[in-house]
Amino acid sequence: MQGNELLLWYQKVVEAHRTGATATALGDMVNHGEDLMNGVRASTAEMEQAEHVLLQERHRRAQEVAQITQVFIATGTLLSLIVFLSVLWGLNRSEARRKESTEKLHRSETQYRRLFEAARDGVLILDAETGQVVDVAGGWLLT
Repeated sequence: MQGNELLLWYQKVVEAHRTGATATALGDMVNHGEDLMNGVRASTAEMEQAEHVLLQERHRRAQEVAQITQVFIATGTLLSLIVFLSVLWGLNRSEARRKESTEKLHRSETQYRRLFEAARDGVLILDAETGQVVDVAGGWLLT
């Protein structure tokens, strides 16, 4: 409302100058204008104070969001690291089991081959489906 009141005052001052108002009337108008300007200044100061309070609140909220974000990032990073290490540990265990199985199979094959080749009696291994000879050892090789 002060803005409208100030515009009306300006119009009255201009009209007073045109009509040649008395010095007393002009002095009263100047005093009224100063009162209006003081009101505008007070309103501006109130708005600046309200804006300052809002800015402080926004700053506080931004800091809270930043702290929450940092907690989420740290937690996410930690969980990702735990998952990564768990997968790495599982892969390591799987590889160790595979190596152990391969070594057992190799020892078993070596033992079988030694027994097969050391047999005194002839050993003949046939493919069950085709009837073809797969391997021969022992006494069969002598005849």
